[in-house]
Amino acid sequence: MTTNQSTSRPLQGLVIGLSVSVSENIGSWGYTPEDVNRVTVRMSEALLAAGARLMFGHDWRPDGIMDALCRLAVRYQPAGEVNSSEPLISSLLPWPLQTSLDPTLRTELEQRGVLRIESMPAPAGDWPSSEDPTAKAVALSELRIALGERCDARICIGGKEAKKPDDSIGGFFSGVIEEAYRTVMADKPVYIGSFLGGASAAVVECLRRQASQQEIEEALKAVFQVVPSKKKLFEHMKNPLLKLTEVAANSGASNLLSGMMAGATGLMARFQSKTAAELPSDLCSVFVNDQLRSRSGLTEAEWFQLLTAPDTESFVARVIPGLRRVAANKGRGSIASKPETVAPASTVASDVPEPESPASSETKPARKRSSRKT
Repeated sequence: MTTNQSTSRPLQGLVIGLSVSVSENIGSWGYTPEDVNRVTVRMSEALLAAGARLMFGHDWRPDGIMDALCRLAVRYQPAGEVNSSEPLISSLLPWPLQTSLDPTLRTELEQRGVLRIESMPAPAGDWPSSEDPTAKAVALSELRIALGERCDARICIGGKEAKKPDDSIGGFFSGVIEEAYRTVMADKPVYIGSFLGGASAAVVECLRRQASQQEIEEALKAVFQVVPSKKKLFEHMKNPLLKLTEVAANSGASNLLSGMMAGATGLMARFQSKTAAELPSDLCSVFVNDQLRSRSGLTEAEWFQLLTAPDTESFVARVIPGLRRVAANKGRGSIASKPETVAPASTVASDVPEPESPASSETKPARKRSSRKT
């Protein structure tokens, strides 16, 4: 990277994962579900303009957010830098999903180095069908493990807390929480925003108070639990014989047991806990304020400003400087080490790329909330 490139595209070489989703209490934070896409697009614009590449875990939808993001990628792609092996946007699809993107358009976007879509393989095991809920939940966790390994950092905002027994969540955990967890376990930086509420805001509240481990576990027990609708499936994963007793009369019982044992060995063994009730302790143990802040490249003051940022622009203004330092450290061979020098908080606002004007409805930043509603 030349000196000019390092100045104009300071995040070049970084792959950033974005986990931004609707929370159950988004309205009490002064936002609407429609604002979630605006936040995602604005975050993506700032990152692409600074030279980062992006990674997602969902499919292209006609006239959806991926369309808007690809337009941004084309806008910020440097002239003459077409690299199909390192596209500006990558998207991993959990098994058994296959992309709905038109094959011709997909090939064109891949050749231009704009977008690459990859489908994850089926999780190990002899599953009854691709609609098996346990297999699909395992596949989502496998996807999030891959995202954590392939990204250099992750941004998490919003996310469902998943407290209701009838939740529609497909995985074992709240998606934003598991993606943050998998990134931390891969020893990568995670930047958490509270302004869309939800699971991220619950985590931020504990980090902001620098709560003790015991306090964190108590406060986040509901957020870090296996989602109620999947708790029984998780227990069966940890002890496949429980499931076998329920289907012993079924001729496919041996295949089902084989699949669940393979899934348990390949995925759930990554957790130290033996039961769903013990999981909050596992997850809480990695969300330690000082450790998260140290990986972020931010000072204590900047980290606090990040956690309490009231809107997209304030959050971007904290994230970009931290990622710049992470990128510099990566160039020196250590993505998680502490930077040698840290710029004062008052000097970092100029690092943030301004949105192009006039802004389209796709790139309009989410409005700033005046205060949280109660």
